[in-house]
Amino acid sequence: MLSSLSADSMNSALLTLYTEYLPEINKLIKSCKWESGVSKPFFMHVSDEYIHAPHKILFVGRETYGWEDFNESDSPIPSIELYKNVYESNKHYNSPFWWFREGLSQEFGIDKSEFMKATLWTNISKVDVGKRRPTGKEFDQLVQLFINLLINEIAIVKPDLVLIMTKDGFYNWHLNYYNWQKNKPYEESDHEVKLERSSTESTKLDRLITNNLLPVHSYQMCHPRALCRKGGYRPRANELISIIRKQADFQQESLI
Repeated sequence: MLSSLSADSMNSALLTLYTEYLPEINKLIKSCKWESGVSKPFFMHVSDEYIHAPHKILFVGRETYGWEDFNESDSPIPSIELYKNVYESNKHYNSPFWWFREGLSQEFGIDKSEFMKATLWTNISKVDVGKRRPTGKEFDQLVQLFINLLINEIAIVKPDLVLIMTKDGFYNWHLNYYNWQKNKPYEESDHEVKLERSSTESTKLDRLITNNLLPVHSYQMCHPRALCRKGGYRPRANELISIIRKQADFQQESLI
């Protein structure tokens, strides 16, 4: 769907957002015992291809599998440039995560040759620790902050569809107990507040329901790697892509 916003205006807003969040991110990272293994934050950059895509899709993964090392003195710009360089290389990575992104993008009319620039990718955790997900009390605070940051990223890049690509228990806990009603990180007094989900035709895919913090078409699925088990990746991936396409029928909605 066409947007009146430009890539430049979105990128300017993202830079302002990341600059605002970076001091708190750095503070929490510095408080962690695993600081030496932490990556640079994973910050997005919007291409013109995303602006002109028939439908705007934001894929949300878990964490990077190796990124450049964290440097407290960095502004957000080195992280943004790193993201930009990966996308402009147009290298097609050979893994279920990338296969699924490409397949779903094509289903929504995005050409295979452009899907890396014409869609956006971020992660729930903006950092990895030695190519793994962060753990520990301090990182719990950090991941809650990252969910808050994700919501603000979504408000800027205005995707038509958001797909969270993990049902990992660690990330599910943080998604469940983030305070979606008040849009703020978890506190013990919020223990009864949970992210609302509705079922789809597959147990591997849920629709997410929030108070306008996420787009209407926001979904959560298992990590695509899990689709490779017992029966092979392709039929399972095609089933989920078909369900998402049927649920997010933008053409039909435009006629209502």
